[in-house]
Amino acid sequence: MKKFIFLCFLLLCSCAPDVNQTATNIDITTGYPSPTQQEMTITDLGYPSSSSNPISVPTIGVIPNPSSSEFANLTGYLKISPSNPEPEVGALLYLVPIIHNESGEPLLAGFSRTTDIKTMTDPNGRFYFADVPIDKVYTIILDRVSTAYLLKDPKTNEDILIVLEPNTVYDLGELIYQELP
Repeated sequence: MKKFIFLCFLLLCSCAPDVNQTATNIDITTGYPSPTQQEMTITDLGYPSSSSNPISVPTIGVIPNPSSSEFANLTGYLKISPSNPEPEVGALLYLVPIIHNESGEPLLAGFSRTTDIKTMTDPNGRFYFADVPIDKVYTIILDRVSTAYLLKDPKTNEDILIVLEPNTVYDLGELIYQELP
């Protein structure tokens, strides 16, 4: 019996991860390329806090035209503190279709983390949604992992409703909020 317990103990100890092991080409599933230039240790892969984010977010450059006339592209900036605007870096945003009631009025946002178009803000707070289908009305959701928030127009406090036209690049400009959740 002692041998069996000892063997189980050895087996369990040998299954423990090596915290000094390094990992490369990590797929962070954000639409950005995996970091190939730097190595991260396994201990760096925990949930990033706002003060120490091990994943670098590339800066968004020139926004291209959509790939076809069936799509549009959408961009803008997400910032906080209107008196001294600061970019909201690394915020996860989703472009979510609006569900309408029988009379055609907007009713609710049908949010899905698995199927909706997502992006992440860059170091300047800029976001970019590429090749968005034009057959729907959209709104923007800020995802904070534990919960998600529908972004309102910071100037009017009304829902942001986005209607896209074919083969167009839309710029929402700067969305500057007093604070974000």
